[in-house]
Amino acid sequence: MRMTSMPQAMPACQGLPCMQAGFSMLEALAAMMVLNMLALGVLFGQFQALQAQRDALAMQNAVALAQDLWHRMLINPLGVMHYQWQGQVPAGPDCQSLACTDIQWAHADIAAWLSEVQSRIPGAKAQITTTALPVPHVRLQLRWPLAYAASTVDNTSSPDCPVHWRCWESTWRP
Repeated sequence: MRMTSMPQAMPACQGLPCMQAGFSMLEALAAMMVLNMLALGVLFGQFQALQAQRDALAMQNAVALAQDLWHRMLINPLGVMHYQWQGQVPAGPDCQSLACTDIQWAHADIAAWLSEVQSRIPGAKAQITTTALPVPHVRLQLRWPLAYAASTVDNTSSPDCPVHWRCWESTWRP
């Protein structure tokens, strides 16, 4: 009977000091944490850029809507004093197919304009005030909710602008 010797078991550390076993796994996990934190920073920057883009687009739409209202008033100079609105959408008559008075044109214009406001800036609210004395002028205020309440956008453009809303106002002479 021949006796063979059993191979000797290799130490678990294989030439490294046994105290460093598994240390490279901790290093890899730490590197992944750092990488994740950097990725979160990039995503946060993208989120802020998206918010700024939305705000700029809403502001651009507010200016375009004010110009549209101004042009409507220029077309109907006798009905300028009837471009008033602070609450409910007026039921504007169909002045495209019917003969309308200046007042009816003003109401139809406001109804069409408010519909355009809602399609361009969802959730927006408008206030139109036209005064005659001493010099006729129109005051328009548009306000819309900020996309996210934690936004850093400064909404102090108007003293009556609610918190977490963005406001834009303009005055002009018709």
